[in-house]
This record gives sequence, C-alpha cells and structure tokens, in this order.
Amino acid sequence: MSRFQISNSKEQGVNLILGPTRSGKTTRLAGEYVHFLADWQQDCRQPGGIWIGPSQGAVGQVRDLLATKCESALLNPQVVTFARFAEQVIARGRRRIRPIGPWEKQRILQQLIVSLLGQEKLSYFAAVAHTPGFVRQVAQFIGELKRRDVWAEQFRQRARSDRDRDIGVIYSAYQHFLTSQDLYDAEGRFWAAREQLHAESDAQWGLVVVDGFTDFTAAQHDILRLLAERSERLSISLLAEAAEGASSPGRELLFGRTKETLLRLQGSLPTAQTEFLAQSRNQSPGIAHVERQLFRDEQELSNQPTGLAILAANSVQGEIQEIARRIKVLLLSGDTQPEKIAVVFRNLDEVAPRIKEVCADFGLPYWLDSQATLKQTPLVRTLLKILRLQEKDWPFDLLLDLTATAATQRIAGEVATSSNWRVAAERSIRRAQLPAGRTLLMEQLRLWSDSGEQPSQESQDAAIALKIFESLEGMLGELPAHARLSTWIRHLERLVVAFGIAGPHWESLRHALDVTSAKDVQLGVAEAELSVAQILHLVEQIASEIPQRVTHDSIGQVRFLSAANARNLEVRHLFLAGLSEQSYSSGESSARLYSQQELGQFISDEQNRGPTPEEQAGDAMLLFYEMVTRPSETLTLSYPALDDKGQAMSPSPFLTELERCFAEGSIFKVTMAVGELASEVQAPLSRSDWRLTGIGSALAGDPKWLAGLAKLPVGQAILHGVESVGLRSQRDMFGPYEGILASENVRVALSKQFNEEHLWSPSRLETYATCPFRFFAGTILRLEPLGEIALRSDHLRRGSLLHQVLAAVHQQHGKPPAAATEPELISRFSSAMERIISENPLGGLNEALREIERREVLTWAPQYAKQEMQYQDKWKSFDQPLHPAHFEVRFGPLKYNGSDEYQDTLSQPVPFILDLENEQIQLTGQIDRIDMGQVHGVTVFTIIDYKSGQGVKLKPTEMEAGRQLQLPLYALAAEKLLLVDQHAKALATGYWNIKDTGFAGGRDGPFEFRTPTKSGLEDSPGWDSLQSAILARIEEMVHGIRAGEFPVYNENQQCTASCDFSKICRVAQIRSLEKVWPQD
Repeated sequence: MSRFQISNSKEQGVNLILGPTRSGKTTRLAGEYVHFLADWQQDCRQPGGIWIGPSQGAVGQVRDLLATKCESALLNPQVVTFARFAEQVIARGRRRIRPIGPWEKQRILQQLIVSLLGQEKLSYFAAVAHTPGFVRQVAQFIGELKRRDVWAEQFRQRARSDRDRDIGVIYSAYQHFLTSQDLYDAEGRFWAAREQLHAESDAQWGLVVVDGFTDFTAAQHDILRLLAERSERLSISLLAEAAEGASSPGRELLFGRTKETLLRLQGSLPTAQTEFLAQSRNQSPGIAHVERQLFRDEQELSNQPTGLAILAANSVQGEIQEIARRIKVLLLSGDTQPEKIAVVFRNLDEVAPRIKEVCADFGLPYWLDSQATLKQTPLVRTLLKILRLQEKDWPFDLLLDLTATAATQRIAGEVATSSNWRVAAERSIRRAQLPAGRTLLMEQLRLWSDSGEQPSQESQDAAIALKIFESLEGMLGELPAHARLSTWIRHLERLVVAFGIAGPHWESLRHALDVTSAKDVQLGVAEAELSVAQILHLVEQIASEIPQRVTHDSIGQVRFLSAANARNLEVRHLFLAGLSEQSYSSGESSARLYSQQELGQFISDEQNRGPTPEEQAGDAMLLFYEMVTRPSETLTLSYPALDDKGQAMSPSPFLTELERCFAEGSIFKVTMAVGELASEVQAPLSRSDWRLTGIGSALAGDPKWLAGLAKLPVGQAILHGVESVGLRSQRDMFGPYEGILASENVRVALSKQFNEEHLWSPSRLETYATCPFRFFAGTILRLEPLGEIALRSDHLRRGSLLHQVLAAVHQQHGKPPAAATEPELISRFSSAMERIISENPLGGLNEALREIERREVLTWAPQYAKQEMQYQDKWKSFDQPLHPAHFEVRFGPLKYNGSDEYQDTLSQPVPFILDLENEQIQLTGQIDRIDMGQVHGVTVFTIIDYKSGQGVKLKPTEMEAGRQLQLPLYALAAEKLLLVDQHAKALATGYWNIKDTGFAGGRDGPFEFRTPTKSGLEDSPGWDSLQSAILARIEEMVHGIRAGEFPVYNENQQCTASCDFSKICRVAQIRSLEKVWPQD
C-alpha cells in the first residue's frame, strides 16, 4: 500500500484508450485536446488542460500534431513531460524546494559516504565505499528504490545483513540531507509533486491527457489518482493487443507489462471507462502483418512482406555505411524529408563515433541522440593534462603531449613566432631522457643553453625550450599544494584564460564546480582542502557526468536514436540496426548492488515489486515490438553478421522471430561479404564511394568515374597512388617512388647543395654506399628519430667518453706510453676517467646513466692495457717504435665541442682536397688516433679508429664498395695534408676493438699500406688498384647524389632491425621484386 491513502470519491470522467501501435490513440486524443483548447480559449474561466508525455521527443511530436489540427494559434498548449509537470506542481507550493541533477546527487552521496566512513558507520562496504563506481551504484539503487516507493526507514526496518544495513545508513543520511536542505532528486520530484497535489484542494484541470506510456512508477500512479480527482476528464492511452477478455496465445509475455499497468489503473480508478482501438493504421502491409503476428505461438504466414528488408552486414562499420547509403538514396529520390527517417540502435554509446564519421562522409544531415560529456571536449582534455602534469611532476610522455597542443603556443609568447619552437622543445624533452622531474629538467635546460660564444643546435633548442617551460613553470607554480574548492575554482579559471581555452564548455564546467562548492557548504565540508590530485580527480568526475550543451535540434535531420527514446516515434522509414544476438537481451546487469529478486524483500506493496526474469524478457520483447511497428512505410532490420576477425555472428532471436511471420525467404535480404558494398547504385553517394567506384570501374575498363575525380585533390591522390603502385611493380628499374628523383629542378638543387665547395664527410659517403635512401632521409630531408625515453646506456655517449679517456691516458705527463707498464696504464685510465666525469657534469637521469657507462668503460681498462702492451711489442724492431702521438685530429673547419683541451695541434682548418679523375672534392673528418714512428730513416704512421661495440673487420671488398671509406681516406689525408711537412708515410690503418683483440694482426688485423723489409719500405700489393677503385666509387657516389639517385636498397638483409627510418622504408617490397642496385 502506498504511503499516501488517496480517496476516489471525487473522481470524475476517466477514459482508458487502448490499442496496438499506430492504432490512432495519440491522434484520437489530440483531436479531443484540440477541441477542449478551442472551448477553453472562448471561456478562460474554466480550468485549463495539460498533456503529459513520456519524453521530450514524444511531446515534441505531439506539439507538431496539435499545430496541424488547430485552426488558430496555440501559444502555450501545455504539452509537457511527466517530470516537467511534477516540477510545475512543486513550483506552485509554498515550500521552496529545489532540484538536484545526477552529478549533484553523486557528489552528495560521495561526501556523505566519506563522513559515514569517518564515523565508522559502514562495515560491509568500508573497503570500496570511497570508489566512484560504488557511489554510482548506490545512486542508481536509491533511484530504483524510490521508483518502487521504498522509503529509507522502510528499507532499514527490513535490513537483514551488514550489506543491507550499510545501504540503509547511506540512504537515510542521503534522504535526511535532501529534506533538511529542501532538495529533491529525479525520482524524488514525483514524491514532492504527490505531496503538493495531496495538500492542494483547489487545483483543478479541465482535461488531462496522459499518452505514450507503457507503465508508471508508484508515485506516478498516486499522481494519476489525484489528477482523476482534480480534473473534469482524465484520458490515458495504453498499448494493448486486444479488447478486454481477448488474448493471443504466446503474446501474454509480450503485453504482460502493459496488462499489469492496465489492471493497476483499473484498480485505482474503478469508474474508468475503457475504449479499444483495434485496427492498426499502418500503411505498410508487411509491417501491419508484423504487428499482428509477432511473438504468436501459431502465426499466419504471409508471402507479401512489403516494406520489410533485412541487411546482414560484413561489419559494424559496413552496417552503418550501408544504412547511410540507403538513406541517401531515399533523400535523393525527393519522396521524403530527413526528419521522416530514423535509425535506432539498442544503445548508441559504442557506435556514436562511427555514426558521426559515416554521416560526414555521406553528407547526411543528422541528429544524434547521444550527448557527449564535457570530458570529451578539448578544454577538459587540456585542463586535465595541465593538472596531471603538475601532479605527476612533469612526466615525459605528458609533457610531450602538452607541448604538442595549441594551448602551449599561447604561453610560449614571443618564442612561438619561431617556426621550429615546438620541434626545439620536443627535441630538448627527448634529449633530457627524464621520466619525470620539473627541477631536473629545468636544470638540464639551463646547463645546455649556457653554450658560450658558439652555440650548438643542442644549446639553441634548449634556450627555446627553457623560455617556454619557464613560462609554464611560472603559471603552474601559482597553483596551491592544498586549497578549498572555491579557491581552486579561481586558480582553474586563471589557467583556462592563460592557456586560451576558455569558452562555453568552461562556463558549463565552472557552473558545475560552483554547484559542487555550494553543495559542499551545505554538507559542511567546504573547509576541506583539496590537493592537486584531488582537484584533478574531481574535475575528471564532473566532466564525465556533465553533458555538453546541445547546439541544434532534430528539425530537418535524420535522427539516430536509442531504442528507449524511440518508443513513440512517428516516421515513414525506420532502420532498426545493431540486431546482434545480445542486443535485446533481458539479462540483469552484473553491476547492480541487488538483483530484482533481492530487491523484493524491501517492497511491502506487491504492485511495486520488481520484474521477474520472465517479465524482464517480456519487457525486452515489448521494446522490440514497439520499434518494429513504428514506421509507416519501410522497416529495414540490420545486424553485423561478421565480427572484427571475420567470424560469423548470429542475429537477435527477435529478428529470427520476425522472419517466422513470413514464408521462408520472402523477406528481401542482403548478405554482405567481406569488403563488399551491398547497394549497387548508379552513382557514388559518398566520398568513399567515389574513391571505390573510381578504382573499381577503372579496373573493369571504364575510367569515367576516376576521370571525374581527377580535378579534385582526392582524385589526384588516387592517381598518384595508382602511379606509384605501377612504378613500384616494375622489376627492371628503380623509379621515383623508390628514391630516384628525376626532376630536373631537384637535380639542379642537389648539384648546388653538393657543389665543389661542399665539405664531404667520409662517414656520410659510407652511409650513401650502404643505403642511399638512409642518406636521403637523414642528410637531404634531415629527418630525426624520436628519442623515446629508455633506461639504457647511450652508445654514442659511451664511445665519446672512451675516446676522451684514451686521449687523456696518452697525453698525460710523465713516462711516455711506450715506457709505461700495464698497472700504470690502468691507473692512468682510471684517473683520466674521474677527471673527465667531474669536469663535465650532466645532471638528472643522464648523470645516472653515465655512471653506469663509467663503470662499464672502467672494466675495459685491464684489457686495453694488455692490448696496448701487445701493440707496442709489435714495433720494437723499428728505429723508433710506433707510439700514440696525436688524438682527435680534425681536418677542415673545427666544430665547437665545449673544450679546447683535446684539440690536437696537428689539426688544420683546411679540408683535404681529394683528387678524383674528373674533379676535386673537399673532405673533412676527425681521426681518433695517429701513432708515429720511424723505420729505415722514414717517418711512418698508423691510423687507428676505436670501437667499443662488436668487433669490426676492415675488408678491402667493403672499402672498394664504399662502405668502409673512413680509414683509407683518413690515411690519405694524413699523408698528403696533416703530415706532409714530415714526409711521413702511411704504414697501416685499422680498428682497435676494445672488447675484442685490440689492434690485432693476422686475418682480422689492420690493412697495411706498406710493409717494412730489410732493405726499406715496400708498397703493399693491391693498394694502388684498391685506391683507384675507392676513388672511382667515390666519384660514382658524388655523381649519384647530385643526380638524385637515392634508391631503397641495402645488401644487409637485417638492416631494418637497427635503422631509424625502418617505418618509412619499403625495402621489403624491393627485395620481393628482386631488384638490385646499382643497375647495369
């Protein structure tokens, strides 16, 4: 029994209008309402009327219907939702109570739960009570209890377990707070309206129409009884299958919900007159047959499913695309308007992004019944990044992400006028390799930017990044560590304005924050101070709950609706989509706090009990029935028949049940194969269709569609793509899409860039010889690999450290290296290492990583000392044994490296002129080590290149191919430029493999230019011919670079494993075609 005992003694005329869908119930009531309004306008002294509908969409359609039936204007026909009517009733009362929204409800519950936890009043849910998920479940459960008319004290009286008692305590605290603050929630509005109506004795209506409902809550039933007392006429429409007393076998479950509602109405309104409108007015014979036969045990089969079609799509995306294509055909026919077409999914949340994408592709005017929340707006995404950046102390990934946003440009100030400011900032972040740490990052940037008189690229980038991040640091530095919510709101507004992201969405978020702050005041927690993490969490919570403002309505739009909001839809063409196997499942959600069966123990009134599993199945059947009977002309039912992996998916059992209403195979059905378009239309209907049709027709020999696209950017892109595929497929040549730049303008530009004044680097020539495309990407395009954060050693930094240490070992005063012992060399190695590290601080993570590198390099000292002693023994027979004489010797313009200590006096600013057969080129480079000695009165030297990684062998074949040019070219530069005054002769050159055998002899040893004999020095056999081959190869490469020849080719089959440009390289395709470079 309801808490309110309402008498029926004053009940006036009550009419219950029953009938199936599209039987004219709404039209009939609209005529009655229009007639009443006409009389009321003539005599305004009589009570007015009101029309109550279930949703905004339903009342909107009623207003349109009334407008077509009225002869005169209706300024305020009083057509409202039940919720709006309740608010109107509440507003008439003397008690000023105010509504709360869904977010306010959650916030109140959240704070109350925190308070109850502090008072140790919760036990069962104590471990999870603070989580947002639990708060959300409690809010939903309290709403359900209120719809069942279960009061807090009633719930607590029937509590049987700790779980029940916890929920009862929370419910009581929540309801007490609402009452004490004169507030009501969405369900409580009907309680408040019921109280107000019960208290009013003079409220009267001439006519009340309640249309479009399938059932009512307990409070709504009480309100209807009160309306019956206070109105001259109360007309209620209700979905029903047949006249009273009649029933169809098998459909008892289908209409169980509406029958139960009818019985309850007849019990509470015993004098109500019942009228049945039996005939459906559906214009489509097929849909009318569905209305009569769906879910019957024994169905009358039909061979004429006029207006029906089934689409078994090849994917969810394919389903939406095909629906859009069919809608476009309908609109182009000129026979219907967009607002007469609707697409209904059981739930829109998962498909909404796809719908937006496809409708934009097809150019469809659409309205989506799925409100995105503030969390999806750029404002909130950026604001959350800023707050999270402060909370996490500037983490690497987040700082990169924020730097890439447009908001950062606002705070960059004058620095942002530079075209590369964002690149400079990103380079500096990646170079610092800090997982997090604002202070460490700023220290590192200041260290790098202090470059002296000759700034490097690194220091220039750091200087730009420093200005940007100092501005960011200043803004975030104003944020408090802890503050009240009201204070935080002011700080957030400053951030939003400073970053230039203020706008309508900020106004919505600000309003929600203000409301939250006001509720905290009412709850007595306004004094609580929030940390950065807590305000971040609060903003994220609010933004996840508050919907974005709707900027347009559905007039003139194709409507995409959820099934729950399409019950009273009036359309000509309906697409019922997403009918997969579980789409209309009646199972309960696992996220509920209580099952329907458990909920029953708290309900004293049998009429307010929750549905049984069978009744839940009936509710799902009723929803499907209402959907398939809404359109007046055509109904298309679709489902994805394949999942993302191409596996078959079954349709909804309800769709199978609908097919049983007709003879097998009589409903027109299209099954889409993978990659297939279902509609064979005469013309493309979307941008995607244009592309697919153009290519498909051209392959079939009809190029007209592709030719039509040729003048558009998309068409040009397609033609370029076709051309690239064709040229790449030619086995006998490399083309422009494989690195051969045939444009004369490009070749002129390259010839100018690499002219006779260009300084060539042997290492870059080696790169070109190894992989011309890698040379193109790194040197011509200047592409840079992204420096992702990695807790590992930097091989380049480790190698540089080793070079510095070895140079210092052999430059120290005291005994010459030749006279040093192994222990002395090890001691020198260690002391040099310590001095170099102390003189070159790095800071932050780089300092920690270099410490790892220091320890690793230090372990090589004994091995190197042994290698050095073996090396010295090799030359004891010389007049003057070879000894380390020069280190880090440069030829060509010096590059600033931050210190003059290691600049060797032998270095020269002039480049080495290499005489090729047809021209001379300038070479520049830096030699790791030159050892000097004398044999038979001739000064000789060796060129040494240190290697700290895997052992490398110097091979004549590799030198001839151009892939090992450094050492022979360095030897020529030393002999003909650096040591020409000393008439020194190159003796040998090779790699010193620190972790292997050092400067070993034999097969794995150095390349010898000359060999000491008893009579003097003899040129090594083959050196003259190898030198000629090397020069010819260099000339060939210089010509290739100037000619724009950068083919995607590398003889190393594993090259992509370590290449920075592997993701943009098509070498696998080249190899599949067995192409070879250079070509004959």
